[in-house]
Amino acid sequence: MIRSDYGAVAVQQNPVSLGANQLNSSNSNKEARLHLLAQSEALAERIFRFVAPLAVPDRSGDYPEAAGSLVLLKHLGRTFLVTAAHNLDNNPGCTFYLGTATEWIEVPSGFFATNEKQTDGKSNRFDYAVLEADANFVAQLDGLDFLSAMKLRQT
Repeated sequence: MIRSDYGAVAVQQNPVSLGANQLNSSNSNKEARLHLLAQSEALAERIFRFVAPLAVPDRSGDYPEAAGSLVLLKHLGRTFLVTAAHNLDNNPGCTFYLGTATEWIEVPSGFFATNEKQTDGKSNRFDYAVLEADANFVAQLDGLDFLSAMKLRQT
């Protein structure tokens, strides 16, 4: 169990900022790429409040080690946690923790996840895992906000 006094902000992620210097200057469509970059960064800033850090215990079991992030969603009165399936695949058998404003909360098991490989052996282009969260779990998530269709329209 991760020490609850080790704040979630220790591994809190920030929206990715690519910066114009990472764009290929030889690209004749640089202006369009800059516009797309600006739009992407603006969207990241608007939806970042619905993203929470996901961690697993480190080798000592006392401290969180970043395992990814997840998005908090609310739809038709139901709440969901959505992450990339590879976050689960990369940490088999681990207990996952979600970082709130004040502590790390153990995430219940039971994610529905896409398979890493399709039946034909090719990589699956879908890489997500979803867990419906019950009211008792949601009540523990202080400082976090769930994205809903209404909030998406407002952002």
